[in-house]
Amino acid sequence: MIGVYLMHFKCTFYLGKMHFFGKGVPVDYDTALQLFERAASSGDVRVEVEATKATVELQALLRRAADLRAEGIQIQSRGGTYDEDRVGEEPPYILRRKAFLGEL
Repeated sequence: MIGVYLMHFKCTFYLGKMHFFGKGVPVDYDTALQLFERAASSGDVRVEVEATKATVELQALLRRAADLRAEGIQIQSRGGTYDEDRVGEEPPYILRRKAFLGEL
């Protein structure tokens, strides 16, 4: 998190991705969104483009989840991390995304 406090926006963007995918930290979409928004205001065009795209996509995902909940469809979000050494298994964030999109 020191990169966030030092205003290192590329670090901020990647930390947001870690929170989104649960890589080394629990999945936390609210924190990911805050970090993406902070990185999107960086002044570095490359970081801004990626962070803005991630912000828009995550906001759309959260709106869709809220709409499904409003319709009475139960959405379950599982936090946690993924062990890279699990060969042959899809990471939990891929399985969550597929379940959310109805691909399972």
